[in-house]
Amino acid sequence: MDTELGRLWWLCSAGILVLGVCVGSFLNLCIWRIPQKISLRGFDFHCPDCEARLSTGDLVPLVSYALLRGRCRHCGARIAPRYPAVEALTGILYLLCYWQLPSLGKLLPALLLISVLIPVAFIDAEHSIIPNGLMLFGAAAGLGCMLLFHRDAWRTDIIGAVAPAAILFFVDVLSRLILRQEGMGGGDVKLMAVVGLFLGLRMVLLALMLAVVAGGLVGATMLLTRKIKPGGYFPFGPFLAVGSCAALLYGGYIIPWYHAAAGFLLGMMAG
Repeated sequence: MDTELGRLWWLCSAGILVLGVCVGSFLNLCIWRIPQKISLRGFDFHCPDCEARLSTGDLVPLVSYALLRGRCRHCGARIAPRYPAVEALTGILYLLCYWQLPSLGKLLPALLLISVLIPVAFIDAEHSIIPNGLMLFGAAAGLGCMLLFHRDAWRTDIIGAVAPAAILFFVDVLSRLILRQEGMGGGDVKLMAVVGLFLGLRMVLLALMLAVVAGGLVGATMLLTRKIKPGGYFPFGPFLAVGSCAALLYGGYIIPWYHAAAGFLLGMMAG
């Protein structure tokens, strides 16, 4: 019996991985089309360099890229590594969600949130925008999951949406008043409101803290190496996405560790 359950678990894991890779292929379409305001309804794919129509064999996630050695079959133009990277990343994150959150009430919201965070991160990194369409979809999905699975905790979820968005909005207002420049974009504020609907107050605050730490370290490094200029634009959306994924998957481990470390440090200081 245990052997059969083990086989079923591995079979489900493989299915979730394949599903994630296939969803990642669609997310690539979103990352490419949404900033250009091209409809997602059309499924007529062409090479962006030679405009040759791509066949089904050219569009198999991960496999086609490997077989074609990262180049267009028709003109030999290089295919951006982002395409297999997004597909693999989505598959891996879907698999981690299945391993960490096996119940449907936790797994489905997690997969929906991941499917919003990945295109947001790549679009913001490349185009410095967080599209309103993705935020509307994320808000609708978050509210739907809240009504389906977390109806008893709806107050916490609503507070989780409002609190981090209010914090980032306040930071932006202070930055405009004191530094005379934008501190946080409106897209960042909307993104954390959407994440809060999925994660609730406790985990969304952890996600925000992790994003600030990661963004601060990377930003400081880029300033020191002169990759960006003081006051220059620095997309924060990718770090909010990374912090949200970390809180979603491992928040239950991070928060107790943080409390233990903080207690130890306070004890050392008091002693």
